[in-house]
Amino acid sequence: MKLRLGTVVINCNDLDRMAEFWSAVLGYRPGTLMEDGHFVVLRDPEKKISVSLQKVRGGEIGRNQMHLDLYASDEEAEADRIVALGAIRIRKNEDPDDTYVVLEDPEGNQFCVCRHQPADPSAA
Repeated sequence: MKLRLGTVVINCNDLDRMAEFWSAVLGYRPGTLMEDGHFVVLRDPEKKISVSLQKVRGGEIGRNQMHLDLYASDEEAEADRIVALGAIRIRKNEDPDDTYVVLEDPEGNQFCVCRHQPADPSAA
């Protein structure tokens, strides 16, 4: 059996704010609100992995149990762009083999912007 990741689901309180934030961060397009306004899929324009936002019906969210790692060639520039969209910078890991910036979205869900080094085709 072969599985592939189709979507990542983020629980949230303010569905509109989170849809605006994550759409701007990822360049995704929000789909139609479903389940009486409690669920929306943010569509990947390349039709790969989508992000779904699900409004917590009790209004209370615990610490997120998973997070996104976003890859960028310039993690600092992307982290700065995302902070300007409403994220909060938590810390930076400066390990040369694993450099990333930890951010929080507007509802406190942490995620990472990681330095992505393209594979060296001559290193085979």
